[in-house]
Amino acid sequence: MITYGTLMTLYFIFFHYGESIDFNSSLAYIGMAAIFGSTSYYCYYRALATIGVSRAMALNISYTAFSAIFSYLLFGIELTISQMLIGFCIVVSGLISAYDFESEFNEYVNHKQYDYIEQHKVTNAIILAAGKSKRFKPISDYCPKGLSIVKGEVLVERQIKQLQAVGITDITLVVGYKKEMFFYLEDKYNVKIVVNEQYDTQDNISSLRLVLDRLDNTYICSVDNYYPENLFNAYEYRGFYSTIYVESNTDEWVVTTDEYGYINDVTIGAPSGHIMLGFVYFDRQFSENF
Repeated sequence: MITYGTLMTLYFIFFHYGESIDFNSSLAYIGMAAIFGSTSYYCYYRALATIGVSRAMALNISYTAFSAIFSYLLFGIELTISQMLIGFCIVVSGLISAYDFESEFNEYVNHKQYDYIEQHKVTNAIILAAGKSKRFKPISDYCPKGLSIVKGEVLVERQIKQLQAVGITDITLVVGYKKEMFFYLEDKYNVKIVVNEQYDTQDNISSLRLVLDRLDNTYICSVDNYYPENLFNAYEYRGFYSTIYVESNTDEWVVTTDEYGYINDVTIGAPSGHIMLGFVYFDRQFSENF
């Protein structure tokens, strides 16, 4: 805009005053035009590099509107309604084309996606370790099953490390039977310890009752599970119960599901089926209902 204004001023002086023009003044105007022109081109090429060719060209084409404006301001040339409308449309459309709506939209979408994904981020884990492990006798008379060493690793320690490996550091251990043997984990892995004094007369529900305020997007784990590969994730889509399919007779807890995969019945023993084995995931909605 400044460049065209300067050039038109120079043009006005030459053609209106002819030979009476002061040569030194004309040189000053030419110099100003050169400076402003160079600045204009510098800004234009900076725009090309910064906002891209198409958006920079959208701004650059607005010179047609500014030339009309300066024609009126400097020479008094009356503009028609159509010329004013066209000039206005050129400026507005140039600004609209140059504005980065796409980046703003992408930022909005990314923000919404982030919020949605964060709703599914696993908050914490509860490891149930209060039971007496009666089926593990006589070993469990001396050592809780969760503290057994399998392939060179303590069962519960392996599970804690697998949880921490995916970013789940808020881990609570509910202990009861031989609870003192688990206390070292609090210092070694920075886990929280909750004691269930009713471990001998109650089941896992009593342990969960002690940590109701911690249930959110939460893994519920058994202390004695060994996973050759890390099955935990930083995000889970919805609540589930881990199972494994067995083809032969079993006296384990067997689940049946509806067509959508929701558990609608549990029985003890079956000729075949999906038995409960592994961790459970409570999503936030399930935790609130529970």
